[in-house]
Amino acid sequence: MASNLSIPRWLVAAALLITLAGLGFHDLWTPDEPREAALALAMSRGGDGIIPHLAGEPFVEKPPLYYDLAAAWLRVSPFSAPSAGWLRLISAFYALGTLAMLWLLARRLLGRAAAPLAVLVLATLPGFVHVSHWLLTDGALMFFVTAALAALAGAYLGGRPALLPVAGALAAAAFLTKGIIGPIFIAFGGLPLLLLAAPWKRPIAALPNHGDSDGGREAGDETPGPRITGVPPCTIRPSPSAMLLYHLAALITFALPVAAWADAFWRSGGRALFMEWFWTNHFGRFSGAATQLGHINGPLFYLGALPLYLLPWLPPIAWLLWRAVRQRALWRELAMPLAWGLGGALLLSLSATKREIYLAPLLPAFALLAAQGLQRLELRPQTLVRYAGVLVGLYLLALTIGEPLVDRYKSYGGAFREFDQKLAVRSDLRAAAWAFDETTSAGFEWYVGRIFPVLTNSADASAVLAGHHPHFNALIVCHKRGEHLPPDFAAAQETQVPMGARRTLLLLHRNPSGVPSP
Repeated sequence: MASNLSIPRWLVAAALLITLAGLGFHDLWTPDEPREAALALAMSRGGDGIIPHLAGEPFVEKPPLYYDLAAAWLRVSPFSAPSAGWLRLISAFYALGTLAMLWLLARRLLGRAAAPLAVLVLATLPGFVHVSHWLLTDGALMFFVTAALAALAGAYLGGRPALLPVAGALAAAAFLTKGIIGPIFIAFGGLPLLLLAAPWKRPIAALPNHGDSDGGREAGDETPGPRITGVPPCTIRPSPSAMLLYHLAALITFALPVAAWADAFWRSGGRALFMEWFWTNHFGRFSGAATQLGHINGPLFYLGALPLYLLPWLPPIAWLLWRAVRQRALWRELAMPLAWGLGGALLLSLSATKREIYLAPLLPAFALLAAQGLQRLELRPQTLVRYAGVLVGLYLLALTIGEPLVDRYKSYGGAFREFDQKLAVRSDLRAAAWAFDETTSAGFEWYVGRIFPVLTNSADASAVLAGHHPHFNALIVCHKRGEHLPPDFAAAQETQVPMGARRTLLLLHRNPSGVPSP
């Protein structure tokens, strides 16, 4: 029998504070944050809103919506200089929006009493805390996917088909945030809702309500109809032809923004740049052909990453899945979060490019499963409140105290500013960058507003240091610990500034003798 666990409002409110704790207590951290911040900054200072740019060069790994919205947020910043804490607030907004959409979705699927429990679980998942405190497009994708599925649940299970065009627009936003993967995740979660509602059937007076105390019937009961706990009867269902029109409207609200951006991208960037985005960042990542993008991992990568992202709520999820194996009818009740969560994880596992943050749009599905598992475990409410209260307290303590301590080792801002001051006194130097990575290019743009021409040919670099290059007489190098410097680089060192524990910014001037390097 499913228990009705009552979660105190103060505990849910404290869990929401986790999303805001520590956001302004640290600088931009690698990986990802310097790049994402610089892309948003460039967009805020005159970007066309169609193609993001990093250090003056097109950056087409992702569509521009995340950077457009972040740029708008930077434009209203009260700070004179770019502020990492201010920009990071946008991650908190996406996270809080995701929690709100999950509350709506859980109330529809599991009942009003279970909605705060699902929110509490999601707010305290380590993966959710990660993406809500980091500048990542994955946090925005998580919001748009969850919001679209909440709209689909309202349309199919709540008898509000006018929400279908809303779901289409949110799917378009998911696409414009990170490409085709967003609509695919929405399809995984939306298809079970569509099949449960069966809107193509003739109108009926009411949908059967299977919100019994056990959340379903015993194994072997094959009575047709929705098997979702707490779903109220829907007294009005539009005709199949009306539902068809609503679906057509949803397709239009999805296709129009996507097509408009794709057309503008093609016209602005050209065919080659468009195909780099379309082919390399979709099929190249999936097949492993785009090795230059990195993060190539084996097929079992998420078997290790997913449990870490779900702690400490993994036990009720595992217990619920084990019970579903024994109780066949329970699979229908779990169809939506399982298709969304496990189906999405399987798809990600088939791709050659893998990172733990890619799991972010699937975390609300696992929060739904955890809430269902906790309800069925028949826990004492006091036990759950104490456990969750300790968990929330530890998060708040770690984020407010731990992040400033970690920032001493992960902040690169001081190094960029110090290097810029040393470079500023050498007005005779015309510096180029040697094979900068994204973090270094982004750091110079974000912290000191500098963009250096990048050289990638070793012959050009040697010509600079020998004094034979027509445009440059100095090189800036980000030297990573353990990397080998060519002899002519080592002989030309003039200035070095440590950047964290593993990197050093080097200013290399032409060889004093002017003799070309061999």
